[in-house]
Amino acid sequence: MDIQLETRLVLQLQEIAKKQGREIPDILKDAIAQYVERETDETAFRMKVRDLIQTHQWLLDELDKR
Repeated sequence: MDIQLETRLVLQLQEIAKKQGREIPDILKDAIAQYVERETDETAFRMKVRDLIQTHQWLLDELDKR
């Protein structure tokens, strides 16, 4: 997979890599892994919330009436 980045991002990544003593591909792999994990967790959380709302809709309806 090839990814093209804006020059500004490349320069920023180079500076970060230099400060951290790491290679850019390693930084990118970590960033992508964190993004995927966060999105997966948030998606799972949203699904659980929707399920709970559906399960307890009757209670929400009762509370709405009061």
